[in-house]
Amino acid sequence: MRSFTSFLVAVLLPIVLACENPDTHSCASIFSASTALVSSFCATYTASAITATAAIPSDINSACSGKTTSISEACSCFVTSETAVALVATTSTTEAKTTAKTIIPTTLATSTIKATSVAKVTSSAVAVATTADAAAASAGVGGTIISTLTGGAGVGGTTCTVTAFADISASVSACSNVLLSGITVPASTTLSVAVPTSGALLFAGTMTVEYTPDADYTPIVLKGTNAKVAGLAGAVIDGLGADYWDGEGSNGGTAKPDHFIKLSDMTSSSFSDIKIINWPTHLFEITGCTDMTMSQLILDNSAGASLGHNTDAFDVSSTDGLYVSGATVYNQDDCVAVNSGSNMLFENMCCDGSHGLSIGSISSGVTVSNITFKDSSVVNGENACRIKTDAGDDDSTVSDITYSNIYVSNITDYAIDVQQDYENGDPIGDSTTGITVSGVTFDSITGSVADGGYEYYILCGSTSSCTDFTWTDIDITGGTSSCSPAGDECPST
Repeated sequence: MRSFTSFLVAVLLPIVLACENPDTHSCASIFSASTALVSSFCATYTASAITATAAIPSDINSACSGKTTSISEACSCFVTSETAVALVATTSTTEAKTTAKTIIPTTLATSTIKATSVAKVTSSAVAVATTADAAAASAGVGGTIISTLTGGAGVGGTTCTVTAFADISASVSACSNVLLSGITVPASTTLSVAVPTSGALLFAGTMTVEYTPDADYTPIVLKGTNAKVAGLAGAVIDGLGADYWDGEGSNGGTAKPDHFIKLSDMTSSSFSDIKIINWPTHLFEITGCTDMTMSQLILDNSAGASLGHNTDAFDVSSTDGLYVSGATVYNQDDCVAVNSGSNMLFENMCCDGSHGLSIGSISSGVTVSNITFKDSSVVNGENACRIKTDAGDDDSTVSDITYSNIYVSNITDYAIDVQQDYENGDPIGDSTTGITVSGVTFDSITGSVADGGYEYYILCGSTSSCTDFTWTDIDITGGTSSCSPAGDECPST
C-alpha cells in the first residue's frame, strides 16, 4: 500500500514546486521512487556537465524520452530536494520548517506590488492604468535608456536566503520570500519554480547558468499567481552566451537552449529589476500568461554583437494582458515578437541592435489584437516598427496595432515594415492574403534610416488583406519608401 507520505508528495509537489505528477508522468514516476539508481545518478547529473561517468541510465532515459529538461526537473523535484519531501509530508499538521543549513530565515524590506492592469477592450484604443512611478518617456523623444537598477524588494513575511541550488525547492514551501544569492544552475539542470501565491522569488548577486548545448533545454521555468519575481540591487543572471555563439543561433552550429527563461501560465504577477546578460539565443518565452507586468529590466547581449544570432528579448504567445515598461535591450534579433495574444502595452523600451518591435511572424490559426508600442526607441538595428505574416498561411487575424512616439536611428532595412510574404523566417517577395491585418496606427514615428534603408516598406497581398491603416506625424529621413498595392494601407503623399 502506498504510504501517506508518498501520496502527499505526489499530490503537493506538483503544486508547490512546479513538478510533474508521478501518477501521470512516467519520468516523474521513476524518480519519485528515490531508488539508489536515481539517487546516485542525480548526485552527479545535477552537479556538473554530463561525462562518461554520469551517463544517463537506460531505464531513466526511456522513461523520460531522453529529454534533459524532464530529467533535470525530476532530479530537482524528487531526489536532490529531500528536505522538500519532508516539508510536504508535514504541512498538513505543522508549520513548515527547514533544516537545510543554507536556508537562512531573515527579514527583508518590503514593498507593495504595484498593480498594473491592461484593460481588455475591443477597439483600437488601449486603456492602461499604471502607478505614478511607472517610467515613461517624455513625448517626442522615444524611450529612456536604463543604465542602473535600484533593485526590488520582497512582499513581507519570512525570507529564506538560499546559496545552494539543491536547497531551492525546500525554501519555496517554507517562506514568503525566497532569495537566491549567488546561485549556480548546474549544467543540464532546470531552475523550475512555482512561486507561492502572493509570494516572491528574489535574486541577489550573480546567478550563472552552466553550459548546456541542448536545444530542448530551458534553464529557468517560472510559474505563479499573484507572484513577484525581482532582483535586489546589483542582481545579474548570466547565460554564458559566448560559450555558444557561432553566428548561427538556433538555425545550426552548436546546439543551444532555445529559450533562456520561460514564464508559463503566470497570472497577475510581476517580473522586474533584474539585469540579464549573455543569453545563448531567445531570452524570454512568455506563454499562457494573464495580466503580467514586466518592468525595470536591463537585457544586455552586446557581447554577442558579432556572433550572437536569434537572440530575441521578448517572445510572446497565447497571453492576454501584458504590460512591459522600462526595458533597455541590446541584442541581435527582435526586441519584441508577439506571435499570438491580446491586450498588451510595451512602453519606454530602448532597443539597440535589434530587428524591431515586431508582430509575428504570424502563422495559421492565431489571433493578435490590441497591441500598443509607445514612447520607445529603436536604434542601430535592422528594423523598427514591424508586422510580418507568413505567405500561404490563413485563418489568422492581426488587428488594432498601434505604434506611437517611436524614435528610430541608423536603421539599415525598414523603419516601418508591413509584409505578408514571409516563408521560413524570411521575406520572399510573393505576398498572400490568407491572414488579415487591420486597424493599424503609425503615429509620431520620427528619426532616420541608414543609407539604403527604407523609411517605410509595405507589401500586402491585396487591399482587402491590409485595411484601416492610419498614418500621422511621420517624420523619417534618409531613405526611400515603397507601398504595394496602392490603397488605404499606404500613407498619403
